[in-house]
Amino acid sequence: MLGQLIKAKRTAMGMKLADCAALCNVGINTLSRIENGNYNCTLAAVFAVLHGLGIKLTSPSLSSQASSSVTDDEWV
Repeated sequence: MLGQLIKAKRTAMGMKLADCAALCNVGINTLSRIENGNYNCTLAAVFAVLHGLGIKLTSPSLSSQASSSVTDDEWV
């Protein structure tokens, strides 16, 4: 599910896999594995991709405590 979100964000931004991998400072194969749900990669790589695409993670219990200045579409 996280991989699908990452791929959807990347494609919505009009980015090719290679361009996104370069932006996030990860390998193309690593990004492809993440998008396809193969979690045989480091957590650091996943967070690098999330950061590069501007995706922030939170839990439902924390999102109710989040600042009102942050829009809902920035959080997963």
